[in-house]
Amino acid sequence: MTAATMALPAVAQPQPFPLPRLPFLPLLALPFMGTDPESIDRIIVAMELLFLVCAVRQPIWVLGALMLSELTVRNYFLNLGGLHISTRLFIALVSALIVLPRLPKAEFGQRGRSMVLIAGLLLGLMTLANAVSSNASYLAQYFRYTLTGFIAFLIIPVVLKSRDDVMRIGIVVLLIGMASTVVALMQHYAFRGAPIIATVPNDVFDTGVEAWGGRALGLAENPIYLTNDLLLLVLPLVGVLLTKAVPEKWRWHIGISAVLMFGALYFTQTRSWIVGAMPALVAMAFLLSPRMRKDVLVLVLVVGVAFWAYSEHTGSRYTLGPSNDDSAATRPVLWNVGLDIAKENPLLGVGHDKFLEISPEYASRVDRTLLRQQNAGDALGRFEPHNDYLNIWLSFGTLALAIYLLMMWCTLSNFRDAFKRLSDPLLRGIALGSLGALIALGINSFFHNFFDSVLTLWILAGLSVALMTLASKDPQPELEQAW
Repeated sequence: MTAATMALPAVAQPQPFPLPRLPFLPLLALPFMGTDPESIDRIIVAMELLFLVCAVRQPIWVLGALMLSELTVRNYFLNLGGLHISTRLFIALVSALIVLPRLPKAEFGQRGRSMVLIAGLLLGLMTLANAVSSNASYLAQYFRYTLTGFIAFLIIPVVLKSRDDVMRIGIVVLLIGMASTVVALMQHYAFRGAPIIATVPNDVFDTGVEAWGGRALGLAENPIYLTNDLLLLVLPLVGVLLTKAVPEKWRWHIGISAVLMFGALYFTQTRSWIVGAMPALVAMAFLLSPRMRKDVLVLVLVVGVAFWAYSEHTGSRYTLGPSNDDSAATRPVLWNVGLDIAKENPLLGVGHDKFLEISPEYASRVDRTLLRQQNAGDALGRFEPHNDYLNIWLSFGTLALAIYLLMMWCTLSNFRDAFKRLSDPLLRGIALGSLGALIALGINSFFHNFFDSVLTLWILAGLSVALMTLASKDPQPELEQAW
């Protein structure tokens, strides 16, 4: 957090309105309330509500509430007169009331309008598939989640109208991310055998650090979510460093922030992050000048070899495979079954809530060696497919998978072309790093059910539209037709 605060003067521009202070006032209660999970939870919810209060006058701060929820606890439920509603859905609905009246005047451009159509088709097709296969209760439940993502996608281009807007919300997001990073580091380097700061409670996971074998959770609900959150933040930080968007004397502070985030990533012990981060950095390097590309590729290679050697030396979780880790052993079993279900139900799938119910019926089709390895067969009926692509395919059908992949491709194209078109180093760095974050998400999605639990793709899609809209102010028509 100190590094992020110190970086502020280096990137600051004339501001039509100041950064909000009101949402951070609940932090003053920490000395009195303590750092137990319930206290931290109340403070976070209070900050989200205050961001929404600020958004009444300046709609950009709906993103403060949205990102605070997304980077901390997503599944906290508010009790509103007997009605239980998740904070994420509550924030999305209030944000819609504040922002969507401005939607008719928003500048989306040709690409943005196309992506709204694609996102709407995906939402509609998933709803149709669930309507055919699921009961009304689950249909409504999953629709609420997908609607939350769709609203987040829409409001980002509406409120990010200038470089200053991107900078302000970026600073707030960096502060939140650094807070979670510091907590993760403190959880790892425990004081007298106990975590210095516990994690926030929620209704889905057992979030105790001990329950996860000492893996860092930060302010997220589990180490997998923390991995996703930090990759979403650290790769744009790297992008800003590569485009030299800030004066040299401040790059050290941003660099230190990035190093701390990579340290927190390591302590999550989530193996997929390194598999996603390395190709993401390589892809980012190929958009740079030849000289800088060579330097980045060499650095990635050296760090990759050092990471592997250190992991081997310490015998960390990163070196475990299907033969000696139950988590790794279950995935081939789940993937085999998921593929069979998808191929047998190509039109509208089986519905999003059916995999747990029907997957045990497919156990006889899986290789016995895979089933016996670490008792991986026990995962059937207990776990989801742990693969977004398979999960979407088997749940909603082949067309839904094609639209999902198209949405990812359009988002990637937006970031690539925004990077090429934009002249401002800060915006170029964010576009470059966001492209890397999308690639990392795409690779990590082979191992997790991110689409069901995080809004990362929706957020990146909205940001890509916002950056292309800013880039269109210096039009290059040939890029508009790149799709």
